[in-house]
This record gives sequence, C-alpha cells and structure tokens, in this order.
Amino acid sequence: MNAAKREFIRGMMAHYRASLPPPEHSVVIHELQKRVLDIGMLAVNKAHVELFGSHVSGFCTPHSDADISLTYRNFSPWLQGMERVDEQNNKRMTRFGKEASAMGMEDVRYIRARIPVVQFTDGVTGIHCDVSIGNIGGVENSKILCAIRQVFPDFYGAYIHLVKAWGKAREVIAPERSTFNSFTVTTMALMVLQELGLLPVFSKPTGEFGELTVADAEMLLQEFKLPPIYDSLHDDDEKLGEAVFFCLQRFAEYYAKYDFSAGTVSLIHPRRHRTVYERVVRRHLELLGSRKRLEWEKHIAEHKEDGPLDENDFSASMQNETTQRPSNSPYVVEDFVNYVNCGRRVQASRVRHIQQEFNRLREMLIDKESELKFDEVFRESDTVPRFQGFEGVGTRDHRVKTFRPQ
Repeated sequence: MNAAKREFIRGMMAHYRASLPPPEHSVVIHELQKRVLDIGMLAVNKAHVELFGSHVSGFCTPHSDADISLTYRNFSPWLQGMERVDEQNNKRMTRFGKEASAMGMEDVRYIRARIPVVQFTDGVTGIHCDVSIGNIGGVENSKILCAIRQVFPDFYGAYIHLVKAWGKAREVIAPERSTFNSFTVTTMALMVLQELGLLPVFSKPTGEFGELTVADAEMLLQEFKLPPIYDSLHDDDEKLGEAVFFCLQRFAEYYAKYDFSAGTVSLIHPRRHRTVYERVVRRHLELLGSRKRLEWEKHIAEHKEDGPLDENDFSASMQNETTQRPSNSPYVVEDFVNYVNCGRRVQASRVRHIQQEFNRLREMLIDKESELKFDEVFRESDTVPRFQGFEGVGTRDHRVKTFRPQ
C-alpha cells in the first residue's frame, strides 16, 4: 500500500470515529422525543410520536436532523387527500407549531406542502427536527436500514458515513439545491454493496402491495453472511479502512459509468430497467388505489358529515401518489417500501454537476490513488445555486407559516 493511500485511509477512519454519537446519545434522543410528544399532547388528541431517519437507522452523527412521525387517535394513513381530513390535519399542524414555539423550540415554521411538515430547532440539543403526520414509509425504511447496519455496524457505518460526508461536501447531497437527499444516496451506496455480494438483494417482497417489509429484510439478513475475511476486520481499523476504501472506489466507479437514463437504483432488483419499474409502480398503485377507496368509503359510512365521497378528491389523491413515482425523471431511485422515486426532485440542470462529481471521485480514488489527499477529496464546494423555494426567498411563500414565542 502506498503512503498516500495509507494516510488517506487513516484520515477516513479518524473522520468516521469522530462522527460517532457518544454512548449517552440514545438517552439524548429519547429525551428529545419525549419533548416532542409533550408538544403533540397539547396539539392533537392521543398523540403518538415515532422517530425515523438516521437516528433510527444508526447512520447518524450526534447532530443529524431528527425526523419524527406524528399520529393521533383514529389516525389512518389512507385518508390523506380527503379534503376534510387534510383541513383537520392542517389545523393540527398549525396548533403543533404554536405549541412548539411556546415550549421553547426555536425557528419554528409550518410548511404546508404536498407532505406538510413542522420544522424547528430543539432548544435543548440544537438538533433540527422535521415533524410530519403519519410518515409510515419513513418509519419502515428506517427500521430496514437499521437491520442492514446491524450485520456489521462499523463496516456499513463507516462506508455510508463517508459516502454521505463526500456527498454533502460536494453538493451531491443538497436537497436545498435540488440535488439528492441523504436517504437517496444511502440507497445508491447500498446497491453497490449488493453488486459486490456484500449485502443481499431483497428480491422477494411479501407486502400486501408488493412492497418490502421489515420482516422480509430481517429474515434475509439473518441468513446472510459476509465473506469470511470480514471476520478479521473487527477491532482493526487499518484492515477495516482498506475494506471501506475498496467499497468507496467501487461506488465511484459504478456511478461514474452508470446509465441512469435506462436503469433505476433498487435494493429489490438492482439495475431494474425503467420500463420494468413502470410496470411495478402501475400494479402497486392499482392495489393501493383499491384499498384507499375501500378506506374512504368506510370512513364516510362512519362519518356522514365528511361525505359523500368526492371523486375529484380521490382522483387528486391518487394523482399525488403517481406524481411521487415518475419514471421519466433524470434519476430513478426506488424507495423499497412503497416504490416512491426518491430521486425525482433532482432537476435536469443538476445532472451535469452530479456526474462531474462522480467522475471526480473516481479519478481521485482510482486513477490518482498514489496522489490521494483526504482534505482534497472531501473539500467543500459551493457552486450549485440554492433552490429558491422553502429554504430561500420562499420563506415568504403563503404556504410557510412561522411561529414566535408569545
């Protein structure tokens, strides 16, 4: 191993180790969750909050954003899109924002977008929080990612941490600039491990709507074994670093060459062709729509004041589901629990930047391995314009409501 590579791997592993949450982190997050529940109890009837995202998967730093799903008595995920239910949820989120501000949360704002969210900074920890109503898919995804990481926490943890650190530094992960979010790039990184035989392919989903379930993933992971050589990587950061570096090289090489115009990123079927994704989505939405209609009819039968069933509302609700699963966007990265295309928000104008960054990473890690410098590979860039939406001038948008302590 050349000196530059050895020093790079040392820097890699030091960066990963420094990012790990302290032993008391689970207590800190639990206390944060309790504070959010206290707010929820003041805002909705029989509040329940569930954490999801990186603090559940384990692919986090101490200061990672906290994603929280809020539900309430008689909550049903099937009723989203029904006008009266959406209006009631709007009122719930508005009350939540007011109570969050009154309880000492900072920079509180409610964004009434397609997926409404209350954002704030926790006054105790400084952690940024996003609270949405009934994000069932996010909760399931996080549990599956947690199960994956548990197979070998340091190996998967170091690899995903470094991919994300690179992505954030190089504006490949920057949703406020219309590039990827962390979950999308995590999925992309994991598919490379599947191609290398370092993670099983979740090819037999058993969910009611064709989706992957937590039980599906856990069953397959219990049977999965990494190659025997990985047994020697425990408690040896030099050897572990070499294995992680190899995977980073393959990640860079894979996506520098990948034909995104034809293929999708999928943990259920790696390199699934877009036409196949279209068929899977079509069937998924048929099953989803049938169940949704049954749930709407049942709700209206029990709540006459919300009826009759508005076909326009129902069609708009299903159109919203379709909009989240396009096959014609520059990138198709499949969410493995409901086939949402997580890459859909990347604008065509960002494709060139992303491809340049994959090429740069491949060149630095492979072509110029003998000249490797950690600081240069992870050097922060600031070349992609900010998306002028909710994160920018859009804060004056009528859909964004801010709250200040009374």
